[in-house]
Amino acid sequence: MALKEFFAGTRCRIAYQGSLIVVCLEGAIEVSDLDELGKCQDLIVPTVPKISSITVMNAGFLSVKPGSAQRAAELSAKYKGKTGASIVVVNGRGLMAVMARTGIAMYSMLDRSGTNTRTFGSVPDGMKALQEGVAALGTPMTQAEVTEVLKFIDARPIPPKP
Repeated sequence: MALKEFFAGTRCRIAYQGSLIVVCLEGAIEVSDLDELGKCQDLIVPTVPKISSITVMNAGFLSVKPGSAQRAAELSAKYKGKTGASIVVVNGRGLMAVMARTGIAMYSMLDRSGTNTRTFGSVPDGMKALQEGVAALGTPMTQAEVTEVLKFIDARPIPPKP
């Protein structure tokens, strides 16, 4: 199934493929980006038993725009029980990236929507977990679908550790 672009903004791009939503962030997510994500979820949720997602954060790891946390909580509550695999990749190294992954993991533990969000520090690790997660839901990804998602993400390689 082909990946379809749903939204392309200056900081956020969203695409979907069957029950999978792909979000690529180049800065802190804003309420308007979350509104677009909600519209994409509204389109997909009625057509599948569960949605899965991968969000790749390439920048703005620790920035939280006013209203974003509240809007994210609203979306989470709205789709309670409808989310399968939820993967967040903080595509970076260093203290800021570690703090961001830790914060997301803590939020996931406190989230009452039942969403099991897993965080990773690289796109390959996140993609592997996504593939395992969607396969467990009975919707395994083909290699062509994986390739399309990776092209959309357009992940920049993380420099190797010195």
